[in-house]
Amino acid sequence: MRITGFIFLGLFLIASIIHVVFCYQEKEKQRAITKPICLALLGTGVAFLIPQYPLVYIGAYCGLLGDIFLLKKKDPIMFMAGGLSFTAGHILYFIQIVQLYSFSIPFYAYIILVAVITVITLLLYKKFKNIFGDVVVFGLPYLLLLLTLLCLGITLSATSNNHWPGACIAIGYFLFFCSDCLLGFTNFKQDIKRRDFYIM
Repeated sequence: MRITGFIFLGLFLIASIIHVVFCYQEKEKQRAITKPICLALLGTGVAFLIPQYPLVYIGAYCGLLGDIFLLKKKDPIMFMAGGLSFTAGHILYFIQIVQLYSFSIPFYAYIILVAVITVITLLLYKKFKNIFGDVVVFGLPYLLLLLTLLCLGITLSATSNNHWPGACIAIGYFLFFCSDCLLGFTNFKQDIKRRDFYIM
């Protein structure tokens, strides 16, 4: 089972490199074909490696569905469907992280986490409203979820004896946040050359 999982992860790595090259070359058709393949391989690899954590690979498959919807990201309905799919995946990741690591986080840290997220939300709302317009009503809760997971990772890293799980979560969600902000900016405000390369 584990060997099969590593094979799928190896194929995921190869597909990801090919996909990023297509993004850089701005070959839209090839990029559209390879994007869903990446998460399909990743989700399957994770399913073989850690079958005891179904929320993780189901979350990856939610991302796969989101990628399919976002192939037509200029369509507002498809963009929202993609966003909802990714949101569902991140909620599953959040549940899994809390199930695995909540014992490592002291109670007061949750209070600080809520306070930090609230302040960040208030600071971001006006800025994001100016950039994205009315879509911020749907997009900001999604970004808020990413920030929550980012802060959760930082909190876990700072309060637990083993800093690496929290650090990996924090780094991953920082990259998610930057990537998705760029996706929203190029989709609703101003397109840029090789946007998909930078997003990836």
